[in-house]
Amino acid sequence: MAQQETAEILALNMLTWMAGNEDAMNSFSLQSGMAIQDILDQIGNPAVLAELLAGVMDFMLGHEELLTQFCDDNDMNPEEPVHFRRHLPGGDAPDWG
Repeated sequence: MAQQETAEILALNMLTWMAGNEDAMNSFSLQSGMAIQDILDQIGNPAVLAELLAGVMDFMLGHEELLTQFCDDNDMNPEEPVHFRRHLPGGDAPDWG
């Protein structure tokens, strides 16, 4: 599987996880400036999906407690999202690792 596809799947998993965590989803909504329903509606929009997923991953990487919870819940090393962020739009900055 291509690195970009794996990164997209990981970010979708993060968004799904956030959707089950009201505090996380509300925080992401406030930070993104989008209503929660608008965020969820964009999943089916290929014109903006990659940027949305990059934003999801940036949000999670910027909130260590949420990232740690997500990684614990998914038996994942917290360094994996750092690696895969590089394969989404804008992944060349900031340097999370």
